[in-house]
Amino acid sequence: MKTFKATRNSNQNVSNYINSNNGTNSSYFDFKFFLIFILITICMIGCGESEYQKYLAIKSDDSIRRSEYLHKKYVDAQLDSIRIENENKLSKKDQLRLIKIRKEHPNWSPSIINRLLNNEIWIGMSFEMVKFKNGKPDHVTLSNYGKGNQYQWCWNNLIPSCFYGNSNFIITSYN
Repeated sequence: MKTFKATRNSNQNVSNYINSNNGTNSSYFDFKFFLIFILITICMIGCGESEYQKYLAIKSDDSIRRSEYLHKKYVDAQLDSIRIENENKLSKKDQLRLIKIRKEHPNWSPSIINRLLNNEIWIGMSFEMVKFKNGKPDHVTLSNYGKGNQYQWCWNNLIPSCFYGNSNFIITSYN
């Protein structure tokens, strides 16, 4: 490092010193940049890290929500294509039944609706589905043989004529 004596021409000595370093005082500038770097680093560690983690968490939540939304849209589109495909094949009477089903039971899946429109009967269907298919029963018999309430719903002019179920109104058998 160069030193100089303080003289009357100290301004000239300083300018000579600066000129000897190609017009820059590199150690002064290096120190200045080092301090700025340290301050920025401290600020990022102290303040920014938790905010950055929050940002990442929000971004990942958004991506999960976005993927769930896209999956739901995909499933809905598939269901709509099934609905539309089947609607075009239905008779006028079945189209009216379909409108009635959708209005009265919006939570029934397209597969259940298709089975009902095809007049299918299955174990596990609800009494509401049987009632929609056959109308109100002619006779209802409630019995309790120690295992809880058991129901028998019968229609006089239909085959199968009787459906059996328990207190949760799910069909367990029919004849």
